[in-house]
Parts: sequence; C-alpha cells; structure tokens
Amino acid sequence: MRLSLLLPDSQVAHEPLAAWAERLCATLANLSQVNDALARARLIDGVANSAALVAAHEGRFDIAKVICEENISWLQREGIGTGNLTIAGLAVRSWINECRLIAADGHWQIALERLDGMRRFSSTGILSVRPPVALERSAFTVLCPPNTTIDEFFWALYVLQSARTLISSRQFLQAIDFASMVGSRCSRDLEPFVTECVIVAKCALGDYAVAREMTEAASCGPRGWHFVFKVRLLEIAVQSGQTATETRGLAAELLDRAVATIDRSRSREPTTLRVLVHLAKLCQGIGELERAEYLAKWTCAGAVEANDDVMRIESLRVLETCAPEAERTEWQLQCREALRRTLYHRYRKVPGTRDVVRPSETLVATLRNAWDGRSSE
Repeated sequence: MRLSLLLPDSQVAHEPLAAWAERLCATLANLSQVNDALARARLIDGVANSAALVAAHEGRFDIAKVICEENISWLQREGIGTGNLTIAGLAVRSWINECRLIAADGHWQIALERLDGMRRFSSTGILSVRPPVALERSAFTVLCPPNTTIDEFFWALYVLQSARTLISSRQFLQAIDFASMVGSRCSRDLEPFVTECVIVAKCALGDYAVAREMTEAASCGPRGWHFVFKVRLLEIAVQSGQTATETRGLAAELLDRAVATIDRSRSREPTTLRVLVHLAKLCQGIGELERAEYLAKWTCAGAVEANDDVMRIESLRVLETCAPEAERTEWQLQCREALRRTLYHRYRKVPGTRDVVRPSETLVATLRNAWDGRSSE
C-alpha cells in the first residue's frame, strides 16, 4: 500500500532541480522592481518555500531546514520592522515545511505538537510560529482562500498536515484515532482525505476487510474522488490476495474509466499524473502489461509536457519492462539517461548518477541576498 495519500491538494510538478532552481533565482533577480513591502515579502516567501522543496528533493535536508528557519526569522523581523504584521503571518508556510522536516527526521511527536497550535487557534485566536512572537487573526487573513475564515483555514491545515505526518511516520493506530477525533468536525472537502487516511492505515495493519468496505463506500461518493478510491480498491485486492480474475477485471474497469473521464490535457496536472502512474504500477504488478504500457505512455507524454522529472522517470521505469520487446531497448536507454541526469535524491543510488551542480546551495545564497536587501543580479 502506498504510504502517501493520493487525494489531490495543491501538488506541484517535480521539475528538473537545476532548472527549477534557476527559475527561482531569476524570480528574485526582479526583486528591485517590487516596491510594496507586502508584495515583496510574498515573492521572497514563495521562492523560499519552493527552494526548501528543491533542497529536500536534492537530499539536502540541512539546507531545507536552514531556508525555513531563516525565512521565518526574516518575515517576522520585516513584519515587526514595517509595522505590517501580515508580513510576519506569511511565515506559516515555512513553519509547516519545518514541521514536515522534523517529522522526516523521525521526530513526528514534536511535529504534531507544533501543528496542534493550529487546532487551538479557534479558541486562543493566537498562533506563535516562532516564539516570542505571537500573532493574532488579523495577521493571517491574507493566507485564506476566498469564502474561508482563518479558523477554517487553520483547522484544514491542521487535519491535512497531522494526518500526513502520522501516515508517513507509520503511526497507523494513531492515524486511525486521529481520524476518529477530527471526523465529526470535517467539512465535505476534508472527509475524503480523512477516509483515505484510515484506509491506508487499515491496510498497513492488515485489516483488509474493513479497508475494502470503506473504499467501496467512498468510491461511490462525490465526483472527483471516486477514481482515487477505485485505484485504492485495486491496491487492496492485490495486497489481500484476491484472484487474478478479480484484480484484472478491476484493472480493466479503471483503465476504461480513465480513458473515458480524464481529459488528455489533465494528464499534465501533477495530481492526475501521480494517480495514473500509481495505477500503471499496479497493472504492472499484476501482470497486466498492455494496460500498464498504455497508461505509462500516456503519463510519460504528460510528464514531458509538464516538465515533471519524477513522473517521467517513473513512467519510463514501467515502460522498460512492460513495452513490447521490440521497443524495450529504446525505453531502457531513455530511462538510463533520465536517471543519469536527474539530481533527485531518491534516484542517486542508481549506477551512473552523479552530482553536477548543487542547486540548493545556489538558492540559499541568492535568498540570503534577498533577505539582506541586496540585489541577486
């Protein structure tokens, strides 16, 4: 069972890291043209959070943590110095990223304790991203999506980030308890996410019967989520040892549904790519090679259009074993070259990969110029 949740929520394309870093540095090169303090802070904050993501993908978690820490400190100094505490409130994104890094380092309890501040916010009206600075509601209004209160916004973030932390840290019993605790307060938008969290936890604990029952019910739910739950249903069938006939029938249904309901233009979207690549791998695992090949060619083309390095490599890995024999050599060559060129840490154990540049180091130096008010040109 995939131990990361598939339901869509603001995924970003995994660009080649060197190009991604170059684009972020170019954004900061135009900083001198931005005179408004809040607009300038939002631009720097956006780059800083993307830079932390680049560093983490590069395997430089130390640099990612430094970027988060220094960005939080800069935003708070800038907010207090200008008298505009909305700038200080922008630090929430880096604070959440910092919590993710803490959890990834094995300290999931500390991460959860910090995230709990967002649960308490509705009663306290105060959030301290970096003590001793404590900010009230007015500092965070700029973060809210339309028609959403700051209390609703923080509650949703609390649920999403806490559930992810528990699943990724393999704390499955706690994840089920957490879902039970927050379930009654969840909006319709959050319900499918919490349901998937429980399904993943139940499968990890071997409780396939309950997981299957929950997934079948959820797959008949609101449009937009049911395809994800159908994919999970196939995953449960494979893991629980259902017959080949049953799993292949479900794989055929899913492929037909994908072709009928997912517009080709949507296959460039990061969330859609992630679900379809996962389905291709499941088809590969049960020996449905033709279906796996069809999906992988579809996702490989979408990943190229989206400039998504990770999804392209994952698609190529399926194609090098599932494509017709006459095509496999070409797909294998493409996969080998993609692995040789990528800077993503997850692939560096593959023979032939190497570090050519250190995009995270360039990014942190450029950000420090921006935080200090110096030109990055």
